[in-house]
Amino acid sequence: MTYRELIQLYKTGKLNKEDKEKVAADIERQEAIGEYLFDESRIPDMPEILEAPAETDPEDTDQKFLSMLRSSIRRAFIKLGITVGCIVLAILLCTIFLLPRVVSLFYYDPAEIVSGATNRMSLDLAVYSELFLPGCCRNSVTVESLGYGRYLISIPQTVSWGGAPHITVSGRLDQNRLTLYNVDVLSPPPGNAFLSPDGTHPQMKSNTGPAGTKEEAAEALSSMDEQLYYGYVSLEQLTGYEDVYQWLREKGLDSANLWFCVYTENADGLSAANIGFTNNFSGVPLSWDSERYPLLQGMDEEGSLLDMSSSETAETHFTSLLSYLRDYGEIAEMMPFSYNPGKEDLESMISYVEEHGLQLYGFGILSYKDNLLQLSSDPAVSYLWARPLS
Repeated sequence: MTYRELIQLYKTGKLNKEDKEKVAADIERQEAIGEYLFDESRIPDMPEILEAPAETDPEDTDQKFLSMLRSSIRRAFIKLGITVGCIVLAILLCTIFLLPRVVSLFYYDPAEIVSGATNRMSLDLAVYSELFLPGCCRNSVTVESLGYGRYLISIPQTVSWGGAPHITVSGRLDQNRLTLYNVDVLSPPPGNAFLSPDGTHPQMKSNTGPAGTKEEAAEALSSMDEQLYYGYVSLEQLTGYEDVYQWLREKGLDSANLWFCVYTENADGLSAANIGFTNNFSGVPLSWDSERYPLLQGMDEEGSLLDMSSSETAETHFTSLLSYLRDYGEIAEMMPFSYNPGKEDLESMISYVEEHGLQLYGFGILSYKDNLLQLSSDPAVSYLWARPLS
């Protein structure tokens, strides 16, 4: 008779007194073992008790049972260790490789490829710097991701003039907070760098510029050394783009590094701050969505340059810059000293230019002292302020 059959007879009360006492003793022994394991917080897989002949020695049966129990506990702990190890490893790998990328999805990604080999911040900065930073257009940004929406950035100067040193601007982008270590390099000119003429909104009117009166500005320029300067030239009156371009051509300055200051009005009917575009297309060739933003950049990815002598070409270029900034305005929010027109204001500026054409009240020019002195004395010029290039 097997031990299992003895247990069954014990349950039904059909055992004789001697066998009944033996089975009861075995049950008590197993209960004691179970309580011990419970107290030790061990949860073994209880194996089936192998069949054993009734005549087997109880002590041998106990030893076999304990051996199987220890083996089962050991296997359970091995399985538990492997499972816990796999879970910990999976969490660790997700934390190291996946979580930083997931967090970064919620923030501006300067390394995002927008077209070809052009990353997001290179194109964004090309648009922003051309609109707001006369003489300081930059269109190349290298990016190193640190994860969690944090990046190291480097903005090299790819072109220089007159032997001026190349200045690279470095910084960090921490979850849409941009920190530049040499911020003045990419700062816009003062608000009164260009004086507004008659016919513009009264809030633009100013009697003096950064160097004081017109006479004081000319005197300051006269005392400067003979070197390359960036001049901010204000016009006596609002003038159409082609007229200004032709005037500059007659003076032999149409091929100079120029930046044209455009008069526009925002949603409140007020004029925008110094905002414009350049004819100097240099730096790194970029690629972009040319169907959505025609002529956005003056130099395409093949290095071909725009002919800016036509007002139609210049107007398309300028309105595409405004349209792009309207759609991708994060760069204006992050840049220090930023003038950040909203989407509604940008729409109004685009509409104003489309209705009235390109009207200029000034221009920036890279030139030598003598040329700037001649410009400052021209009847068409109301004010000229210059800063050394280096």
